[in-house]
Amino acid sequence: MLKFCCFGIMAGGAFAGEFLPLFNGTDLKGWEKIIAGQEVGEDPAGLITVREGKIHMYEKLPEEAEDAPFGVIMTEKSYGKFHLRFEYQWGEKKFAPRKEKLRDAGLLYHCFGPKTIWPASIECQVQEGDTGDLVLITSRAMSWGHPRPAEARPGKGFPGRLPEHGGVLKALPVWTYLGRFPETDYQTGWNVVEAIVHEDSYAVHKVNGAVTSRLLDMRKPDGSLLKEGPLALQLEAAEVLYRNVEICELDGYLRPNHYQLSLSRVKGLPGQVRTVVLENTGTEPLKVNPVFLGQNVGAFEVEDADFSPLKGGEKRRFAISFHPDLGAGDYVAGIQFGEEATGAFIQLNGVATAALEGRNEPSLHRVVRALGASVNVGGEALELDSSTDVLGESMSGWFAPVKGEEVRVTPVARYSPAGVTPFGLYLADGEKRELGRLRDSGAAQPDAHQALLREPGISLNDVPERFGLYLEGPRFISYTCKNKSEGTAMPWTARVWPVGAMGGRRLDNAFLIGFEEAMNGDYQDVVLLLEGVKLQEPEKKD
Repeated sequence: MLKFCCFGIMAGGAFAGEFLPLFNGTDLKGWEKIIAGQEVGEDPAGLITVREGKIHMYEKLPEEAEDAPFGVIMTEKSYGKFHLRFEYQWGEKKFAPRKEKLRDAGLLYHCFGPKTIWPASIECQVQEGDTGDLVLITSRAMSWGHPRPAEARPGKGFPGRLPEHGGVLKALPVWTYLGRFPETDYQTGWNVVEAIVHEDSYAVHKVNGAVTSRLLDMRKPDGSLLKEGPLALQLEAAEVLYRNVEICELDGYLRPNHYQLSLSRVKGLPGQVRTVVLENTGTEPLKVNPVFLGQNVGAFEVEDADFSPLKGGEKRRFAISFHPDLGAGDYVAGIQFGEEATGAFIQLNGVATAALEGRNEPSLHRVVRALGASVNVGGEALELDSSTDVLGESMSGWFAPVKGEEVRVTPVARYSPAGVTPFGLYLADGEKRELGRLRDSGAAQPDAHQALLREPGISLNDVPERFGLYLEGPRFISYTCKNKSEGTAMPWTARVWPVGAMGGRRLDNAFLIGFEEAMNGDYQDVVLLLEGVKLQEPEKKD
């Protein structure tokens, strides 16, 4: 295997950036055996052998054996920021309880808790046809799911999709299996698996040179960050061999302040520009040169910038613009700043419209997707049902602040008639408290009423224990309460949906509110993000 080196010198004379062997080829020094039914370190049946530079699982177990104990080999050392690679090859033997199932194994990283045959960890799956899938073993993370699960290829688990190809970010609970990615592994011969991990922030799985999955925000079940842990290789009743297990420990990496950017543009009007700030978390310089990936690479551009290496501890701002080259529609791509192992990946979403207002507007479904949120809003059409009590995953009730959390309101999208638009809180006694006003379109921003927004969020102080939100439109005032609005027969002039992830970040106790200013029930006249709240009891039906 070729070795490369990049930055600085580590203790002991090894170069930071150099791949070093985790497995010495002759024994399991630096690893512990963990076999079902045995004490840590014990393997009386010799299930794990080392010979000719290979770790061989179940070599000595005869094919006629009734079953095979599961287990792992785990490193004695913990790792947090690294580029790991190894090769594996399937043997011929399979045993109960998986004799009639796919051959299965896996790479586990960030292991924590008791040393068991399935230690709590993040898993890069190793399984026939599914290598590179993501498994959260008593852990949590965020990753990108297929926007239309019914169209995903058959397979195990929830269907995933890479963000550069239109995946939608999801906050995944413990024991999630995210798979059904395109197959990149071989059933015969040797496969190369790689995992690039930036502590709790970001990770990517690769199989035979192809990226299979990406993930963000790795956590323990209690929500604490999962920054490091031992590594492990599994044995799960299928004969498998591992070799060339190597690791490159990273001095640092580029950390972006956003893992997803949303941009919009109306034909004939100036386009939006969004900025991302990259920080070099290490001590040595890192490259920042950008490369676009995925579906619509021609629709996004990095504005003039300084692309010289970023010094250790330094931050730098980069501006990204949106130039839809295929007309009205939705656009998605990814941008990789710097080297794959030490750089930063960011998803780019764009929504382009042919003109202002009316049928030119994107549906709420498209708006929500462009914002990087996974929410079932009740349909993909522009006009939605304004009479049904539940629309998609919508909820109703009064909001209440969550103790210890900041309550924050952020305008995130607006596709409405032009005009200054006040919004704010209303209380059970009828009092209204204005929070802000969305500005009218003008020379400074001609698409201010027809765009994804970059308005600053508003932190609320002295939040009442029971409140709703309102929007003062040109025809009537919309409320998050059924039948509250005057001057319209629509029972629901606003809708509320829970949201667990948006804009590349996890959201706890958060809701998207879609307001209707006209009469067609599109609910994207103004979209607000409300954080730090919970819903109280549902409102009584009339």
